[in-house]
Amino acid sequence: MDGISLGKRGRLYSFTVCHAAPRGWKAPYFQAYVELPEGIRIFTLVSSDVEPRPDVLSVGMPMELVVEPVQPQEETLTYKYRPAAPDA
Repeated sequence: MDGISLGKRGRLYSFTVCHAAPRGWKAPYFQAYVELPEGIRIFTLVSSDVEPRPDVLSVGMPMELVVEPVQPQEETLTYKYRPAAPDA
């Protein structure tokens, strides 16, 4: 295997609102696939700052990488995506 650099922006490919959560998690929350310009799709959580309603996201919208807690009030950090400003 070879390491490669991936960009911090992509486009929303698909998403769902999860209404059932594992123990210690708060539902509802978003899960999504983000398609990166490098040609791969990443399965990811969407930022906790984004209200988990289906009308908030739309397929094809620009997304950007963020680092934040896995769940609010947790110390463990992870990579997530959130809606980004449209490409300039």
